[in-house]
Amino acid sequence: MLVPGHFARLISNQPYGGVAWAQDTTEAEQAEDFTSEPAVTPPAIAGTWLGPIHEDTFGDATFTADIFQKKSKLRGDWSVSAGGSGTFKGKIKSDGLTVEFKFKQKGKPCKVTSTDATLTNADTELTGTYAAKHCGNATTGNFDLTKQ
Repeated sequence: MLVPGHFARLISNQPYGGVAWAQDTTEAEQAEDFTSEPAVTPPAIAGTWLGPIHEDTFGDATFTADIFQKKSKLRGDWSVSAGGSGTFKGKIKSDGLTVEFKFKQKGKPCKVTSTDATLTNADTELTGTYAAKHCGNATTGNFDLTKQ
């Protein structure tokens, strides 16, 4: 809200006598700012997930993830039978089927990222690939988890 008299001061204080104004945004432009939530209602995937994981350098193990969910945001704890455990954060992407995870290992600089995990079989199976950084010789792999 402008107070009479202040508007004239705003105009006169502009370089070269210019005028400042706010431009209206379109509905499409406003919608672009709200893309963090999925376009569809995210499926309920909270719970314990368990299944095989294959690391391209070290081979096979069993992976367990306890997922906690708030709308499309995910967090939780993980462990692998070959040793190692930690926490993760993630989200269900706007398509409602693709899941992204960022895993951290307790006490180590190891970080693992999965950006292409896909929910299938009525949201009871989660498959995907991952890439590891600062995890010794671990580099990439895949997983196939089932909701327990």
